[in-house]
Amino acid sequence: MIKFILVPVDGSTYSQRAVELATDLAEKYGAELEFIHVGVMHEVPSELQRIAQIEGVADRPESTFEFVEHRIVAAAEEYAQNHGAKSVQTSIVVGDPASEIVRIAKNRGADMIVMGCRGRGHLTALLLGSVSHKVVSLASCTCVTVH
Repeated sequence: MIKFILVPVDGSTYSQRAVELATDLAEKYGAELEFIHVGVMHEVPSELQRIAQIEGVADRPESTFEFVEHRIVAAAEEYAQNHGAKSVQTSIVVGDPASEIVRIAKNRGADMIVMGCRGRGHLTALLLGSVSHKVVSLASCTCVTVH
């Protein structure tokens, strides 16, 4: 039985697809959802920098990061609540994405991790391997990667 689904989100298209699938599963099984964003304090993508400028929070790099991180998890939470998910949580942590996702899944007793197959870090993924590949290799629960 699926009772708790952890969904890492980064604002990418693949991440949004993971949000949609996880929400559908949570609604069907009555599972709890937690959307997590793992911040790594690199450069904010240009399209997200523009949103931060429009919102007036681009004066300091850390405020831009905080704004973007909160916007990403809030959008996932809103989608889930509008599409039938009953129990939705969000969290933001800082660290190595794969390690943090696996750690949180274990600590929270996740039955499943649903995540995009690729995120915003395409160059890093080419050089070091994707976060999703590492999570699938290290997690002790079911992992679903979404294309």
